[in-house]
Amino acid sequence: MTDSNGKPARFVIRLPQTYCTASPQAMVDVAQAADELGFYGVSVQDHIIADGALSSCGENHNHNGEDRDVYEALQTLAFVAAKTENIKLITGILVVAFRHAVLLAKETAALDVFSNGRLVVGVGVGAPRKGRVESGGNQNISVHARVSDLEFAAFKVKGHRGRITDETLQVMEAIWTQDVAAFHGEYYNFDQLAVYPKPLQKPRPLFWIGGRSEPARRRTVDYADGWIPSQISADMFREAVAWMQQYATEVGRPMPTDLGVNIFAALAGSDEEAHQLMVKGFGTRFSDEGLETLIISGALDAFVAKTRRFIDAGVNIFDLKLVPITVEATIKQMEQIAKEVVPALA
Repeated sequence: MTDSNGKPARFVIRLPQTYCTASPQAMVDVAQAADELGFYGVSVQDHIIADGALSSCGENHNHNGEDRDVYEALQTLAFVAAKTENIKLITGILVVAFRHAVLLAKETAALDVFSNGRLVVGVGVGAPRKGRVESGGNQNISVHARVSDLEFAAFKVKGHRGRITDETLQVMEAIWTQDVAAFHGEYYNFDQLAVYPKPLQKPRPLFWIGGRSEPARRRTVDYADGWIPSQISADMFREAVAWMQQYATEVGRPMPTDLGVNIFAALAGSDEEAHQLMVKGFGTRFSDEGLETLIISGALDAFVAKTRRFIDAGVNIFDLKLVPITVEATIKQMEQIAKEVVPALA
């Protein structure tokens, strides 16, 4: 099934890089399963500081795991790059304001070379500094805000995170595409920087932008190839894409064609089983309405119908954060998505 622009839906799987299922072997197992099953890619989140409330499996707890583990994003992708062949390696989403743009350009270029040109660089500004309820009052992101506060304080980030992010994208592109790079901005200012190797992908790896806000959407049109907000309803997505199309026309920029959602998901034997998995894992983060509109869960028919609802709104990429129970359960859901959900949508 294709989106409103005729682009086929692609599926990405979040690696068990955190939560109680996280381990090096778990990440390899899921990445290799994604490779073999034909998924578009695997993704990682980005947190430096641990918080058990953010990465807990809730009542689905696997006591063999450590809730506070959050493996570093770029190292995780480099690790699984060496053990896979086809899947895209996606940062979903890398918080760039507490990373130096020149070093980040160097690191990501090397990762693109190591992976034979499979890197997708998703970036964002991080959670709001002060916790609030998002998505029409249906998602509580106060835990994310608490971790974000600690991270930005630890790295002594000063300045406007949005403008820092905008400059980071420009610096990375300059270093990736110019033999000897120069850039002059508010936060970065340099001449004659020869940084090699360059990325394998030409002219550069794809940029995807996370975030639901108007500045995030504007940033997507101004600098990037795709938009992939988290936990957004199909109706909100449709309205946001219409806004982006109008803005792209106003500024004379092409409309990005990769339009995705970063979303929690559960596929089970019955709708109620899937709902309970989501409630036990992430119920404290969502209202009842949020558990219906901001996630994808259910038995096969309901899962397909909810996925189709997003496709009808313009989504062509699904970065699925499957409820962490066990790695075996994750791979079983992946197999059913590949073998039953994708054909049903087609």
